[in-house]
Amino acid sequence: MLAIYLYLFLLGYVICGYLNNTFVLTTDKLLVINPNFPFTKIVTYKLNQIDDIEIYHSLLLQGICWIFFQSGNYVTITTGGYNFRYYCGSLCGDTYDENFTEKTIDDLHYALKERNIPVQFRL
Repeated sequence: MLAIYLYLFLLGYVICGYLNNTFVLTTDKLLVINPNFPFTKIVTYKLNQIDDIEIYHSLLLQGICWIFFQSGNYVTITTGGYNFRYYCGSLCGDTYDENFTEKTIDDLHYALKERNIPVQFRL
């Protein structure tokens, strides 16, 4: 029985760790950060090279991850003809993230619009 709980814990950690990206917006860059081991990464995009940003909600992903209290939100960044999708399962409209990042997905949306980045927001 302990092995089942251990497997469920590990599965939950892997799902939540992979789906938990956050965003930092500076004056000229957008940083995508995943601080969770083994998915640790920081990806940097220059704002003047971003063609489009789409903020969506996937009901399928929400249905799969509801047990781990993760939302189905994701952000797709289009630059140079390529699309890069980042899941932000804990970055919702009513929850807060780290202090140095955009606090909600709505805040990220408005901050991007203030910097004249085309944003499609469908939550």
